[in-house]
Order: sequence, then C-alpha cells, then structure tokens
Amino acid sequence: MGIRLKNRIDMEGQIEEIEESYEGEVIEKGDQLYLQFKNEADEQMVLKVEKAKVTLTRFGQSKSQMRFILDQLGEATFPTPVGLQTLITKTKRLDLGEKQLSLSYDLLAKEDDEKSLAHYDLDVFWD
Repeated sequence: MGIRLKNRIDMEGQIEEIEESYEGEVIEKGDQLYLQFKNEADEQMVLKVEKAKVTLTRFGQSKSQMRFILDQLGEATFPTPVGLQTLITKTKRLDLGEKQLSLSYDLLAKEDDEKSLAHYDLDVFWD
C-alpha cells in the first residue's frame, strides 16, 4: 500500500516543502488506525491515529515520538548527542478523512512559549 507525506514547514517566513512516498500498511484496530512504513533511513515509522490524537513514533537506533492532541499541548521527544530533548507540539488542526490525515501544528521549545520554533502543515495520504 502506498503512503505519501506532504509537509510544509514555516520557520520564521522561510518555507520548505517536502514530499515523500513509501510502501507500507494500514491497520485498523477498533477506533484506531495505524500506518506503518520504513522511512528513507530504513527506520520503522508508526503513525497511530485516534479521534482527536495522533502519535508518530520512529523506531531506529534511538526512539523518537511526537504526540498531537487537537487544541492541546503534546510532547515531542528526540534523541540528541547530549541526551533526550523534549519539545512541545501545539496542534491547531487534526482532520481525518477517507484515506487522508491533515495536521497543522506549532513546535515550541517550552509550554509557555508564545513564539513557535516552526509551524508545520502535514498531510498524509494512503491508498
């Protein structure tokens, strides 16, 4: 099954657009949807979709995870050479359609930050 990601990143007015396509699988378990694929670094990626929550987990040499909760703050953890770094996601839009997921979120350094490090618009499509 084909899984396509389209990501638009805005870092202080500098726009970057990335499109990636992978072979993977989509699994439905109750009210949850799982999209599984391997990224370009051959790391296992799992996108777990619930009603108002999405979790993106990367299983590689080090595990990283991002949580997106509609109209709430979530955590994003990334391994770095100096240890685990935690950032905050502020999800503004989370729409699940037929074979499509759209997320719009800000990435913050801390919960009380008013200015984001970057704004992301992520669309995921599968067939």
